[in-house]
Amino acid sequence: MNKYLLFLIAFTLVCIPAVAIDVTTCGTLDQDGATYNLLNDINTTLSNSNCLTVSASNIIFNGNDHNIQFLGAGYWDNILITGNNNTLFNFTSNYGDGFGVYIKGNNNSIHNFESSGNMGDGIDSDTASESNYINNFTLINNIGNGYAGISPIIFKDGTIYNNIGKAIWWNVNKPIFINVFGIIAQWSQDNLTWYNIDDSSQSNMATAYFNLTNLYLLRNYTVYNNSIAVSTLKTDGLGVLPQFSIDLSNLTTEIKVLAEAVAPIKKKKHRAIIIN
Repeated sequence: MNKYLLFLIAFTLVCIPAVAIDVTTCGTLDQDGATYNLLNDINTTLSNSNCLTVSASNIIFNGNDHNIQFLGAGYWDNILITGNNNTLFNFTSNYGDGFGVYIKGNNNSIHNFESSGNMGDGIDSDTASESNYINNFTLINNIGNGYAGISPIIFKDGTIYNNIGKAIWWNVNKPIFINVFGIIAQWSQDNLTWYNIDDSSQSNMATAYFNLTNLYLLRNYTVYNNSIAVSTLKTDGLGVLPQFSIDLSNLTTEIKVLAEAVAPIKKKKHRAIIIN
């Protein structure tokens, strides 16, 4: 086989576009590397199954601003993700019998979506899942919690409110890490607050670790646990706050991080000198 033919084969393989697959109803997304496009709203009832199961890895799922509403016969989920390195965006998952989104895989990115009105949690992550990224989201009016889980997860630019359960619930029996990159909606660089985040089942060994970035540069921030100041930290020249931890064993109901007020710069008064 000559070099030209080898080059032609390699070029052809590189240029093969990702497979595009249309989605119109519940089913399993099981083709690695494919691009899935939701063409319509899904409003259906199905027994003994989740609505959309993402078992493949490295897929792209574009919901095209459609809604997934799934009333299963039993506690089934609107979207179950068991694969890894997937990207899902532009959809609404609401009024399901189970979780709006249930994550069991690793390194998945979910953004530009809403999970609301579900009987379970807006998002739930399995204990074995790691490094999932949730961006530009709304978790609202769920009968369960806004978010529940103990696995590492990254939130950015989201809103969690008016859920019957907790806004964020950790069934913690080991240290957890919450990474917040950027400014969360309804928060500011001055006031970052987590409300109603604990549960009576939390372990006496429970500790939450926080990493906050994109804050004011070189500014002092005070960390509060249940309105009690526990530490004062200073951001670096990039707006990164040193990692801090919160002991959740005392039934924490609020964690708050407040920026130190900066005194206004006083303007110097200048006297007018009149020369005759």
